[in-house]
Amino acid sequence: MHKSKEKIKISPEDREHLHRKLAVDFVKSKMGKHRICVRIYLWLQETFVDLIMFKNQKSELEALKTKLAAGSVHVPTELESLMAIEAQELIENHYDNLEGEKELFKLIQLNRDKSQSILALTKFDKKIKLNQMKMTWDYTRSGPMLLHFVETFFYILIS
Repeated sequence: MHKSKEKIKISPEDREHLHRKLAVDFVKSKMGKHRICVRIYLWLQETFVDLIMFKNQKSELEALKTKLAAGSVHVPTELESLMAIEAQELIENHYDNLEGEKELFKLIQLNRDKSQSILALTKFDKKIKLNQMKMTWDYTRSGPMLLHFVETFFYILIS
């Protein structure tokens, strides 16, 4: 008996969209896993700092303008932006190959009814711990966090 193999083909646009969606969900899942001082820092940033005032890279402002035009009202903190970049790299390194594409294809097939997020199906957020995210880990260590708190208090005054 001959088994027909289903061709595994995800368009580059769909793959890129899926990687971005995984990265966004991954960052959201990791934000609550930080130490208490990091969560306080994030709360101060989101509550008392007008974050858009401190964005100064043209590419970042263009991306933010596009998101705001689409209806988003969230301006990411520096840590969230850093984590998003790092998550995108981790996901692309893990899934941007033939085996990763096969795995994503299977997950998409399993999730046709969209009952779970793809991230929950991949369990990628369980595989990668915060201390494995080098840039994020370096950003949230005690010494740098002290400097980030000082910087945040100046931002609060300016805002």
